Amino acid sequence: MCKIGYPEVMKWLIACLLALLMVPAFGQYNKPVTPEQEAKNIKLLLSKQAVAKKTYLKKKSDVKAKKAYVDSTVALGLQYTYANTVDRKKKYKIALNYFREALKTDPKNSVATEWKTRIEDIYRSMGRPIPH
Repeated sequence: MCKIGYPEVMKWLIACLLALLMVPAFGQYNKPVTPEQEAKNIKLLLSKQAVAKKTYLKKKSDVKAKKAYVDSTVALGLQYTYANTVDRKKKYKIALNYFREALKTDPKNSVATEWKTRIEDIYRSMGRPIPH
């Protein structure tokens, strides 16, 4: 009979809960899209982010403008992270730059922090320098 201690059970339960929480977030980016649709999505997000950035830079004290800018920048980072039509050697560097850009404005943004860390960890695990 195998004896499993309380700490091991709790670690397993926490890991399962975290996995379940992450599934809906990944679902929206894992849906297959055509290359044309992906290019259209990127173009649309780039346009939205440019407008949000311009608005935020004009009104830095506007909380809604700041949120729109950070959210659109993070959305671009996520889009590039999951892009199938962008070269793997380029897309993670592009995504990382968008996550860093979002963190300059909102250092406490949990999504940008999580993905920045994930991408940097991937580079480290491959023994490659982290792009700047």
